[in-house]
Amino acid sequence: MNLANFMREIEATGLSVGVSVANLAIGNPDLPPHPDVLAAAGDALTEKDASLYQNGTRRRNLKSWFARFYRKRLGVTWVKPENVLPIQGAKDGIALVRKLVRPTTIAVPDLGYFAYGADMESKVETFDFHLPTDENSVSNVEVSRVCDADLVWVNYPNMPTGVSANTHFLNHLLATAAQQRATIVVNDNPYAMLFDDPFSIFQLGNSEECLEVTSLSKSHNMAGWRIGAVIGNKKTIDRLEHLHQTVNSGMFYPLEQAARVALNLPESWYKNLRATYCSRRISTEAFLKVEGCEIADGQCGMFVWAKIPNSYSCSIEFTYYLLKEFGILVAPGECFGNRGKGHVRVSLTSQKSLLELIE
Repeated sequence: MNLANFMREIEATGLSVGVSVANLAIGNPDLPPHPDVLAAAGDALTEKDASLYQNGTRRRNLKSWFARFYRKRLGVTWVKPENVLPIQGAKDGIALVRKLVRPTTIAVPDLGYFAYGADMESKVETFDFHLPTDENSVSNVEVSRVCDADLVWVNYPNMPTGVSANTHFLNHLLATAAQQRATIVVNDNPYAMLFDDPFSIFQLGNSEECLEVTSLSKSHNMAGWRIGAVIGNKKTIDRLEHLHQTVNSGMFYPLEQAARVALNLPESWYKNLRATYCSRRISTEAFLKVEGCEIADGQCGMFVWAKIPNSYSCSIEFTYYLLKEFGILVAPGECFGNRGKGHVRVSLTSQKSLLELIE
């Protein structure tokens, strides 16, 4: 089961996900973008030629802004405009990488988005592997087996567990991929700036066998704007860009200008955003614990990952209980892989606390 199918199932049962239901199943930020971002988009709408196809200079500008963001905010000093491909959100990047690599085998984490292994071609073999979510543990994952795949997906900081990267595992994975030189490792990383210590896989080194997908959806409250980027070595980015240009004519100019401002926001923006989610986490965890859930320490970001009470046979049963009893829709852990069984993911995307929602 994936999350999209689950949402359709909810609708098919006649249970409305509307005014009377708090939809905390998806990571859809309820807060607005920074006022300067909105102003930049509005001002750009009135500029001459704003509605035309974008030219090369404007595309290069967006590359430069993403590169500067990586250098300043993530400490990846080698990133230049030539290492950046702007895309229409992270899902666009996920699909684009698959089209470029044309894998026959894909290794996907046992906790992550279904899109990593979505079967676009029946001939593609997909297998999952245990992605370590504890920095203090030594991974027993069979890295060599994982690197037998043409394409390997990882997602650090991890969603849905909300934990930081296991750098021991990643270093082992990247070293093995470099030896084999036939495996591309891609880190799906839209949540970095929601953590106090923002992470990029490129902080571990400039690997030729590695790409990273990022977006402004979560860190800048711009989910519907569909602005993101793929970061990597110039040769691979050039190939991705050539492929992208066959199906894409560039980004709408006002969106580009909004991205310029968003990528240059002060550190106070991110601190305030983290503080907001931290406050919401406290009340959400308190409610879930009253309902008998267990919650591991050390979670960050915009979700709470909780183990359901033993009295429920599966997370879907517990999900329906919360929906019918309190009008709260959460995501069953099965939506994120087999390892998610017995868990739920709760999004921190409501200005009201859970206690307020159920009153």
